[in-house]
Amino acid sequence: MTRNNPSLEKKVVLDEKIRELKARISDKSKEIHMHSAEYLKELLVDIDRHERSKYHFEVLLGITGEPCDFYVDSNGYIGGKLGFFPYELNPLLVTRVGRIANSVSNIFNSTQNKVKNPNTEEENKVLLKTTEDKLEVLYLQKKNIEDTEVGTLIDIKNILHDELNFLSSELVSVEEEIRKFEVLIEPYIKDCKLLQIDIAKNKADLDSVCILSEKLKNTDDKNTQRLLGNECKKLFENRNISYVLVKKEKLAQSLKRQILKLESRIDNEYKILNQDIKLLVIDGNNLCNNPDGFIGLKVIIKIINTLGNKFQYMIFFDPGIKGMLKVNDRSLLKRLQKEMPDVSFDMHVMAGNEEADETLLNFAQDKTSYVLSRDRFIDFRDKDAVKDDRVLPVQILKSNVIINRLKFDCKY
Repeated sequence: MTRNNPSLEKKVVLDEKIRELKARISDKSKEIHMHSAEYLKELLVDIDRHERSKYHFEVLLGITGEPCDFYVDSNGYIGGKLGFFPYELNPLLVTRVGRIANSVSNIFNSTQNKVKNPNTEEENKVLLKTTEDKLEVLYLQKKNIEDTEVGTLIDIKNILHDELNFLSSELVSVEEEIRKFEVLIEPYIKDCKLLQIDIAKNKADLDSVCILSEKLKNTDDKNTQRLLGNECKKLFENRNISYVLVKKEKLAQSLKRQILKLESRIDNEYKILNQDIKLLVIDGNNLCNNPDGFIGLKVIIKIINTLGNKFQYMIFFDPGIKGMLKVNDRSLLKRLQKEMPDVSFDMHVMAGNEEADETLLNFAQDKTSYVLSRDRFIDFRDKDAVKDDRVLPVQILKSNVIINRLKFDCKY
């Protein structure tokens, strides 16, 4: 029954936005770390290691002109004129057998350390090129760090955190909206479940009596008719199949109406819970009549005085009101001010023969503006207040005025 609750959709959207923000904050944190002194230190160590490895391959290839004088100790370190340094370099260096090596130490241990089967010159050239490519990437990272203002990144991260906090707060509000709505409609949900049980039972009964009715239509045999009547009495305590059929059909219609009423009440409760009303635009002439005829300003005065300064008010009148009340614009305003001294409101009387309907609907364009009227404005379905269901129906009885969407019921 909560399928009509847009707050659930709002929660899904907010959850997704929050997930995206958290991911962006995480990325920004990593980016900030990449520009930190700690990361720069790690980067410089990495650069130094690759520069020494590059030099090593240049020696092996005779590029430096120095003799290739090195040895591998038991810990996997290269020793000799090159000094001591670990083999571990780019984890993506490829051995000549085409496998990915986790470190250059693997390469050397599997090739160079085997004097009888050393790397070929071409293989060493490939390894040198791979090392040079890695150094180029590392140099670029170092330049980016040196050229980037870390403070800017931190500001961006703080902005994202602020946005996350705002959305998280909004999510809490939406979850509270949902909770209130669920509590509000709980009695209706219980009634609906009971009705659905009744509907299911009645459908089963209706199916059974329809079968009996069909059999009765297709036989002229008195004995068969009597047996069908007995079966009907056994099932429904009445042997008249036609009577039971009509009764079950009427019950089905009644249960359907009850379900629709409950759903309508749930929808109405949701609208009440979520309507954000700041301004009430009042269809003046429309509220000056009850079932017995013209009653003047009684209802308007009662509504505004009862609701008080909870809302702002704008009253629109058709020009005909002046003749009905025998007033002009100024005296009409004075009468209303006298009757509603503690409430602030505005009033407008249409000029000439112009009716107020379209003007008041245009005036209620804002999402927080709602219209009070007995009119459904079926000729103005294109107006925002009508499309957005911001027209609050007013019922004027002989002595009471009722506005369900405001939970308003007062004598006037």
